[in-house]
Amino acid sequence: MCKGNKISLLEVNENFLYTFAIMGQYAKLIDISKCVGCRACEVACKEWNETGTDNPADHPFGYQSHEDLTYRTWNVVKFYELGSKKNNLFTKKTDQPITKTTDLECDKDKFVAQYETLLGPEPSNLFVESETPETEEIKYSVWKVTEFFEQNSNITNPSEIPRWMFRKHGCMHCTDAACIKACPVDALTRNDQLGYVRLNVTTCTGCGYCVDACPFDVPKLDAGAIWGFGKVSKCRLCSDRIQHDKQPACVQSCPPNALEFGLRDEMIKLGQSRIADLKDRGYKEAYLYGEKELGGLNVLTVLPSKPEDFDLPPEPKVPEYLTTWKKVVQPLGALAIAGTALMLGFSFVNSLLQGSNKGDKH
Repeated sequence: MCKGNKISLLEVNENFLYTFAIMGQYAKLIDISKCVGCRACEVACKEWNETGTDNPADHPFGYQSHEDLTYRTWNVVKFYELGSKKNNLFTKKTDQPITKTTDLECDKDKFVAQYETLLGPEPSNLFVESETPETEEIKYSVWKVTEFFEQNSNITNPSEIPRWMFRKHGCMHCTDAACIKACPVDALTRNDQLGYVRLNVTTCTGCGYCVDACPFDVPKLDAGAIWGFGKVSKCRLCSDRIQHDKQPACVQSCPPNALEFGLRDEMIKLGQSRIADLKDRGYKEAYLYGEKELGGLNVLTVLPSKPEDFDLPPEPKVPEYLTTWKKVVQPLGALAIAGTALMLGFSFVNSLLQGSNKGDKH
């Protein structure tokens, strides 16, 4: 090797093995542009992993089944209303408790208030005398839709049209995983051959360090950890299925094929082709998330716009304190424990010897 390039043979071998591992790993591809928010993946995940159900009282009714991941829910489809840059739609809870009435004027006022919240004030002379309120509602709806497209007739970029979009949220199975570095008992490990981060529930002590360290807020701690006997849980990429040449349960159940699974390099190629298609359709900010982040994620996401629009960190990082924690604090702690045990052992032996000497004197 030339003197100017000081690379050891060990470093070359490590780089080769790392590259080989990345190329041979599996990965899941999530295409947000295809997801319809049906949540079949949520049901399949619970069914296969037998994680049970959460208390409905802890998760009030809303657009999403859960506000976030839980100890029993490893997969949540998050809803996002992406509004037009020219005519953003803001949803507000303006509905009041309704009492039954036959007053046509009251029904009309309620109907108008609902639409004005979203699309602006009612035009003059819109409503005409009619025998049924349904006729008036239809006329109002048709007018608002017509008005919207007339005002936005100059929009040529599809990404500027208001729409609902959905993102499947779960473990990203990072190559440089913060949770692994944070775990003091090595309950979290990475299978570099297949490409997933696995949790050993038996080893887990419920300390919760991985919960704080994860940049994606994925691991969740059981409520029992408050009393010192809880555990952490998260997605395991259906490792028991993929080891038997089966797709993860969520991928298997997806009706619109928004989820794909295969070798990581093939999923990257597929994802890049989806990105190119989105950019041709006007989504100039389309991006394949996970190709390079944190050393490469084994869950890749096709984003029609920037990561911040979907609650994803644009530059996820492993917290800097974990380097000190794993390389300095933990070894020192282990040394301190070993030293304490050694001193206790010496003290115990010394006590036995002193007791023996006193017995001989008598």
